[in-house]
Amino acid sequence: MSERPKVGVGAIMLRNGLVLVGKRLGSHGSGTWTIPGGHLEFGESFIQCAEREVLEETGLRLANPRFSSVSNGVM
Repeated sequence: MSERPKVGVGAIMLRNGLVLVGKRLGSHGSGTWTIPGGHLEFGESFIQCAEREVLEETGLRLANPRFSSVSNGVM
């Protein structure tokens, strides 16, 4: 286990009243549905992380990304 906390970022993508979700394939939450996202890299902003993760996971680019909120939890 890492001595440093990992910061997770998720992107809520809306279009025509629909939200984009995908099914998790990894060990954490495998088989569950979730929004695109991942862990923040060193020196990266929340917006930069969301843009990178959305592109990596969906091949899509975010148009006009905006910061919404922060929460704190242990996974």
